[in-house]
Amino acid sequence: MRGSFPTHWTVALAACALAGAAGAAVAQNVSAQAARLDHADRAFLEKAAQGNIAEVETGRLLEQHATDPAVKRFAERMIHDHTKANDELASVAQNLGVELPTKPDRMDEHELMRLQAMSGEPAKLDSTYSHTMVQDHKMDIREYEHEVKAAQNPQVRAYAEQTLPTLKEHLALAEQLPANQGTAAR
Repeated sequence: MRGSFPTHWTVALAACALAGAAGAAVAQNVSAQAARLDHADRAFLEKAAQGNIAEVETGRLLEQHATDPAVKRFAERMIHDHTKANDELASVAQNLGVELPTKPDRMDEHELMRLQAMSGEPAKLDSTYSHTMVQDHKMDIREYEHEVKAAQNPQVRAYAEQTLPTLKEHLALAEQLPANQGTAAR
């Protein structure tokens, strides 16, 4: 018949239409999940991403400038663990349709600049970083424990539960850094 599509063209067009509709449905579902995400859960995801990024950036600075081998090892561990945590967080955020920040918050950026300014004074840098890591991880643990109890979304709660033991381990390691031995940083 003149003017009609061959069967294989009709099948191909139908497949394309179905694929487009399926993609639109998935995108709509992700958008609906993001819209239903509790404000506190969204804020936790965003703050967690910023915190992970800050730990990685600060760890890189100390990896380059620390003179104490224990501080250098700790910084390397922060880079590894917080990169992994942020990858897992990105997966959760993607499932929920949440776009995460790509840089630390202002307070963490200020702290990073403060530490960068000490890079010419390695002993002071090592000590300040060591003390800061104790305080930061105590605060992070409180926030993650709160999210484990208060999260409305099960994926957000699972991320917090999964990450919390690593944060507690980081605190224990930070407390063992030489600059924190016998000080009030605990």
